[in-house]
Amino acid sequence: MEFVAGEVNGVLLRNILHEAIHDCTRVRAAVAYANSDNMELFEVCKEAAKSLTYYGRYDHTVPVSPEILEWFLVQASTDLVCKLVPDILHAKVIWWEGFGAYIGSANLSGRAWNSNIEAGILLRQADLEASGQIEQLEAFFDAVEEQSTRLTSEIWQHAKATRDAWIKNVSKGDAACRDIFSRTRKIPVNEGLTHHSNTNAVSKRRAEFIVEWNSTLQIMRDIGSQVSKSQNRPDWIEPNTAPGLQADQFLHAFYYQNVKEGSAFPFDKHYQANKLSPGSALAKALDWWKNGWKWESDGYVYHAEAAALARAPMMESRLSRSELPNLSHEDFTEVGKWVYALRDYAFRQSSPSIGLAPNETNYDVKAEAFARMQYNRKSSQGKSILETIFYVLYGGPDADIAARIWEAAHERKWKIEGMGLSTLGEIVGWALPNKFPPRNGRTSKALRALGNDVRVY
Repeated sequence: MEFVAGEVNGVLLRNILHEAIHDCTRVRAAVAYANSDNMELFEVCKEAAKSLTYYGRYDHTVPVSPEILEWFLVQASTDLVCKLVPDILHAKVIWWEGFGAYIGSANLSGRAWNSNIEAGILLRQADLEASGQIEQLEAFFDAVEEQSTRLTSEIWQHAKATRDAWIKNVSKGDAACRDIFSRTRKIPVNEGLTHHSNTNAVSKRRAEFIVEWNSTLQIMRDIGSQVSKSQNRPDWIEPNTAPGLQADQFLHAFYYQNVKEGSAFPFDKHYQANKLSPGSALAKALDWWKNGWKWESDGYVYHAEAAALARAPMMESRLSRSELPNLSHEDFTEVGKWVYALRDYAFRQSSPSIGLAPNETNYDVKAEAFARMQYNRKSSQGKSILETIFYVLYGGPDADIAARIWEAAHERKWKIEGMGLSTLGEIVGWALPNKFPPRNGRTSKALRALGNDVRVY
């Protein structure tokens, strides 16, 4: 955790932004006031091709300058989104997902970032994981999202007219300007949150996750039934391979081969293009999976997918009801280092924090080191990682497995650092592939890119 006080202590938001943008997966910012003399957050996200959702305030004082609203409209991008919260937003939070979050007093203005005395804190990813604040941030942004309205050209034009009215009627005072705005406002008045607590927000997210898991499960199963048909299955995949595993590897390949654009993965752009015809998008993707790539001398292009399917029986065996409780350190490491979500998490950790030399950047080396370290971690109430995974897999009926995933990712009894919804959900698939296809955040992004209205956790 770092204290951010700008020129007072030399910790500048501008420097944090440029450090964070390379390591984050997307950006969400709820900053009430924004002036066009500081467009840096927006421009940097655009240049780095990182998805940004910005929430600003909407009231008679024109908290977000019309020039900023116009900028978002000109972009016409599904990855650069502006939404406005009427009357009640006063937060200053920037979340670079996968890197960390700033929470403080600074608005998006030149004065706030350069000359004001501002104060805040930067919670890096490790801080967020260790303190359980990721769930709180999700709940916060869910609440903001519920109160927001997406920017339109009408709202932008009204903001310009309101600012002009301020200039024209400044001598008449605030009341006159408020009255003019009220008669023509484009977003209804928000009187404030009532009976809204963090507990309710967390409970709502839990319920939403369970609904999303179950609905996405059916989508994955349907894709599995399609991709495992002989007319869609590549020749290098054995016919008796579990359909769920085939679906997972198909989506994995589709995401990295078809969604990726440079260093960015604009899955929401693909969603907008495919949402009216996800069936057609899937049919096209299945044809690509079967026929759309060239054979190489050694037989196939998708080395990662073929290797994953070859490992699948080992993963299933090690995670079985009989073997899991007694897995050795080495056996767990062998399983953990091939869980995609865990590998991605490991790669984002600093090398020294997982026992490696500072200059170690090899993906496989970091994955193995992190998996080895995970074996000895326990929850705050003393549950081992094997106990947590066993609870998720076998701690009750299959129908309740989504609820157990949520509990293991969030409740103090079970929660272990680095074991979030994506990692646990994927482990379920490797352990029980005939019931639950492996899935993680990448899976959800691929599904959404194919036009399915699924939520990305």
